[in-house]
Amino acid sequence: MGLRRLLFQVHLWVGLTLGIVFALIALSGSLLMLGPVTGLDTGKPAVRVPVAGPPLSLEALVVRARSAAGAPAGLQAEVTLPEAPDRPVTVHFGGWNSPHPNILLDPATGREVARYMQRMHPALAVMSDLHSHLFLARAGRIAVGWLGVLMLGLGLSGLYLWWPRRGRWRQALKVSSKARGLRLHRELHGAVGIWSLLLFLNLTLTGVGMVFHQTTRAALALVSGSPNTPERVYGFIAEVPGSGRRMIGGWQAVALAEAGQARINPTSVTLPVRDGQAIKVQLGDWKGRTVFVDPYRAALVADPQPPSRVDALVTLMTRLHVGTVLGPLYWLAAFVTGFVPLLFFVTGFFMWRRKRQNRLSMTRPLNDIS
Repeated sequence: MGLRRLLFQVHLWVGLTLGIVFALIALSGSLLMLGPVTGLDTGKPAVRVPVAGPPLSLEALVVRARSAAGAPAGLQAEVTLPEAPDRPVTVHFGGWNSPHPNILLDPATGREVARYMQRMHPALAVMSDLHSHLFLARAGRIAVGWLGVLMLGLGLSGLYLWWPRRGRWRQALKVSSKARGLRLHRELHGAVGIWSLLLFLNLTLTGVGMVFHQTTRAALALVSGSPNTPERVYGFIAEVPGSGRRMIGGWQAVALAEAGQARINPTSVTLPVRDGQAIKVQLGDWKGRTVFVDPYRAALVADPQPPSRVDALVTLMTRLHVGTVLGPLYWLAAFVTGFVPLLFFVTGFFMWRRKRQNRLSMTRPLNDIS
């Protein structure tokens, strides 16, 4: 059996047996991309508060929120600042899956006005579990990673099988307006495949990298020639003055960050919970700029643990996968690409069934077959 025939058989039967699973993983990924656009990815309620008086200190607001949420004293608190004067402050404890609710407070009085768990809309939560775990917890996560490897293999073998002979490039890159039946499905399968191939491979490869995270970090370190340092965490300033040194408050840190980075609005503040931690101020969204403030000296400082080249590459990989890089056209192209595996499965299944009905070899050229 020649290489082409072997690849064809592998491509065919992997696609037929697992194609619907590939399609579900990709479709659920596209639907998850709608979360940030629709606001269904956080569950945060829309609440307004009276516009009255200066706000309490961020430290006082955190104390009240910590008591309301039942969060332990050593757990880091992130304060999301109001988007407008009539919006509340949001205090979040822990990571994405924190068991503690987010507390919304009136900044002027510290009164709790709402609370919510950091959860997606139920429909998006189902899509997330399907996309990342196939409803099978950790075992499903590993399975998704290996299914991604198989998808990469399908994409590369499809490129090899599609590669046209000399003089047939124009026909291979388009779908004829006269194509019907078997020929239509074959041309759709090939043309859509080649035009979406780079983005399909990019989304699949970055997805595999996110599943096999530590292996990916090691590979990126090897390729970039950088050390595979431990994952970046919120660090400490290098030098801490003796006891008794008065620390500045959160609002003062925000003012310093604003003064140092004009024209970018502060969006959140992470306050220290241990001696030696800097105050972290986020300017703009998560793609914006993070500023660290030494609370002992009231001065901007360098990132206590600056991102390594591997950290930067991992962040880029994640952004490429979720569509938050290169602008809205990339997001739209990535969203549409999530529907491509379903088209592959439908057209591939139709071609297989039609040739079986006509008792034709799957490797036989189409010629005049319709």
